[in-house]
Amino acid sequence: MPNNISSSLPIKILWQAVLFVGLVAGAWGVGQMLAVNKRQPAAPVQVVGKSSIQFFRIPRLSTTAPSAMEAINAKISSAQHQIIVAARQMAATSLYANLKERETAGVSVVTLFSPDATADFAASRSAAWLRQNKITGFYKDILPSTSHVIVIDNRTVIVSDVPFSQRFYEPVDEASAKGAALGFVYIIDDAVLAHGIAADLKTRTLQQNKLL
Repeated sequence: MPNNISSSLPIKILWQAVLFVGLVAGAWGVGQMLAVNKRQPAAPVQVVGKSSIQFFRIPRLSTTAPSAMEAINAKISSAQHQIIVAARQMAATSLYANLKERETAGVSVVTLFSPDATADFAASRSAAWLRQNKITGFYKDILPSTSHVIVIDNRTVIVSDVPFSQRFYEPVDEASAKGAALGFVYIIDDAVLAHGIAADLKTRTLQQNKLL
C-alpha cells in the first residue's frame, strides 16, 4: 500500500501544476479582454422610435374630411433643422409661405424641381412670384420626379402622387372635385426612411443647377 501512494503522488502534483497553469492563463485572458473593452469606447445605443403613417385621399370631397394641405403645413411649421422638397409642380402659396417662414427662422430649406418642368422656369409666373416674395433655395433636380416628396428634420416623409396644389387638394366646388385627378398623400414619421431619402436628395442638389 505505501508503494501505491508514493507512486501516485507525482501524478497528483503534475495535475495540480497543470490546473494552476490553466487557471493563471484563464485569468490573464479575461484580464486582457477587460482591458481591451476599457480601451475601446462602447458602441452607441441606437434608439429607434415608433413609426406612424397618416393617409389622405385627394381631392378632399368634404369640408368635414381631414385636410392633407393643413396636415402638411403643420409638419412644415414644426421643422427645426431641415426641409427638402422634390417635386414636379408646387403651386400652393401656403406651402411657399411656410417654407419662407421656416427659412427666415434659420431652417435649411431646399426645393428640387423636376428637370422636365424647369425649361422655362426663369420666365414663369411662379418664378416671378417667388422672386417678389424673396423665396430662394430652388434647384433643378438631376432626375425627373414622378412623385412629390417632402422630408422634414430627417424624421418625417410626406409623399403625394399629385402636385402640391390647392386646386388638386381642395377643389372649390363639387363639380371640380368630381373632375379632379384621384390621388393620395402619405405622411410617414419614420427616422430611418426619412434619413435615407434626405441623403439621396442631397446628392441631387448641385450648385450649378440653382434656379433661385
